[in-house]
Amino acid sequence: MGQPLLVIVGADKGGVGKTTVSRTLMDWFAAQGMDARGFDTQVPKGVLKRFFPGKTELVDITTIDGQMKVFDTLNGSSVTVLDLAASLLKPVLDALRETGFVQKVAEGKAKIAVMHIVGSSVASLDEVKTIADDVAGLQLFVVSNPVSDAPPSKDLLKGFTVIEFPKLADHVYQLIDRASLPVSEFIASTEPNSPTAAGYARSWLAKVFAAFEVTRFHR
Repeated sequence: MGQPLLVIVGADKGGVGKTTVSRTLMDWFAAQGMDARGFDTQVPKGVLKRFFPGKTELVDITTIDGQMKVFDTLNGSSVTVLDLAASLLKPVLDALRETGFVQKVAEGKAKIAVMHIVGSSVASLDEVKTIADDVAGLQLFVVSNPVSDAPPSKDLLKGFTVIEFPKLADHVYQLIDRASLPVSEFIASTEPNSPTAAGYARSWLAKVFAAFEVTRFHR
């Protein structure tokens, strides 16, 4: 059994493509042959759970009970993707420090990776980096906003490991959203009826997977 891996996906605000990143992470881990489960903190009606109902659980991560459901069940046989509602990133990192979980990371008994989705605003980026710097072994990745027309400047992102998340054509994105399917399943189900839509989705997902390679989660 390997080390438990917790991947935290968060952002300063909603509507920046955070859950899209979480959804494609679930697809990517499956493509790598890694068992992934998700926790959706957008209660009571989660978005990640809509796309991965059998692998995702809704949880109120602001409560101790919710934190226990996530942190106490981490194990080395699966990856945990924690999709955070807006503004919950710092409180969750604080909870991991207060409960001593980050000590397990420092001791090499677990792995934590933070994927911070940013747009034109990088309000909490320095704060999150400070926490990451204090936690030996914590990986921090900055994901350049996949839906923003005004991404942060290159100067603001200096010193960070940046994932340039590609943008999918709006019409195809809407088709996937209405289907409520993982992108990989959408491609397979759409191919017979619309090779064009499936082709756009396949090409985009390949670019996403290539962007995730920098994480080296599967190595």
